Amino acid sequence: MRIVFIVLWAFLVLTATSCRSKKVIAENFTAKPLSVENVVKNYQQNNFDQNTIKAKINVDYQDTKTAQSFVANLRMEKDKTIWITGTVLGIPLVKALITPEKVSYYEKINETYFEGDFTVLSDWLGVELDFDKIQNLLLGQAISSLDNKNYEVSIDENAHLLKHHTNQQLISFLFWINPQHFKLDKQLIIQPYKNKYLSVVYKNYYFINKEYFPNKMIIEAVESDHLTKIKLDFKLVEFNEPLTFPFEIPNGYKLIQLN
Repeated sequence: MRIVFIVLWAFLVLTATSCRSKKVIAENFTAKPLSVENVVKNYQQNNFDQNTIKAKINVDYQDTKTAQSFVANLRMEKDKTIWITGTVLGIPLVKALITPEKVSYYEKINETYFEGDFTVLSDWLGVELDFDKIQNLLLGQAISSLDNKNYEVSIDENAHLLKHHTNQQLISFLFWINPQHFKLDKQLIIQPYKNKYLSVVYKNYYFINKEYFPNKMIIEAVESDHLTKIKLDFKLVEFNEPLTFPFEIPNGYKLIQLN
């Protein structure tokens, strides 16, 4: 069940408009020193601003025990709903519905379902999560607000690196912001005293109808010696299409608890 839930989290993605006009952005800008205020201002001006997303995603999942690949279909209404189906060989096996209030999913192989809040994901990642934070993370935006924090800024890997450490450095947040479009190249959340970290790398961005959004992502979550790695490759992306979100847990399925 942990695999299903982690994959579910990995699906919570994206952004888009019409794939007819999309192109992958070439990286040809050089980062020049800027103040924290200017970096944050440019970042906020380029936050994602579309209403709905429809996409197909090729997913490669790997942990210390399992490796599998499958296709996910995503429908999303920004700030409101994320709907996902996971398929293998064209056969739907998992369906999920995520709202700001709760997470629900069911899977057909074992005929089980789950309904609950974001506590399981928060415990797994070592970072308190809610719908907005997960949405931001997967849109190429920072999981932690860049407002009202004492950030350090520097140039690293040809990006504007913002660092923030919580009290006693219990958690550290690092954001590499691209100097061309001011979306994230990478974000890293470290919890050293628990030997946990979460890394999200945004390999490329599409440019669709004046909007930047991730094309390929690599997510790594480490807890002690347990590594989970998820690669996401987004295809057939469309923005602002009329969408429905059909979801009904079949009769007879068994409720499970995730730990």
